[in-house]
Amino acid sequence: GGMSPGDACSEEYNGTSWAATSALASTTYITGGGIGTVNAGMTSAGGWGSTQTLLYNGNTWSTGVSRITNTIWSAQTGTQNSALVFGGRETCSCTQYFNGTSWSVGGALISGRCQIGGSGLANSALASGTTNTEEYNGSSWSLGGTLSSNTSGHTMAAGTQTDTIIYAGYNNKRMSHYDGNSWSAGGLNITDRCRSAGTGISSAA
Repeated sequence: GGMSPGDACSEEYNGTSWAATSALASTTYITGGGIGTVNAGMTSAGGWGSTQTLLYNGNTWSTGVSRITNTIWSAQTGTQNSALVFGGRETCSCTQYFNGTSWSVGGALISGRCQIGGSGLANSALASGTTNTEEYNGSSWSLGGTLSSNTSGHTMAAGTQTDTIIYAGYNNKRMSHYDGNSWSAGGLNITDRCRSAGTGISSAA
């Protein structure tokens, strides 16, 4: 995917190099990275006027059932059969849950916002990137540790609810680590970037 009007490019990484795979089922503008694994992936973080869900089986992309609400610049995390999409432009507090077949409404974020990072699983997720960190237990959000300074939007995140890193953002290289209680400063990215993607665990992202 990519910026509006988007493209259908899809690539896989084998630990050493990238290779082109089958085209996306739609050229919609997708933000927020992806969900799942290389053999069971998906993305549904919103495009301009789009509620599409795209599913990947390791070989081809297909179109899944549409999300309930269009929420561009949302965060997403989880697996193909248990995924969350939350937040969105400009101050959306909605959370949507995907069970592999259909979407349902989850608990609302305490503070609606967009361009945040999403990490963890659907029943133990983390919303981060602004000073307010929120933790999700599968039904409701609660406040977590306070981030000393926000990442200026378009944050990337990787890890679990109790072991997450966030990095980059708009015009910065900062990285921070969350241990389930508090944030600490990490290293710097080599290149500053935004509207990118994050995946993996905090020690191998």
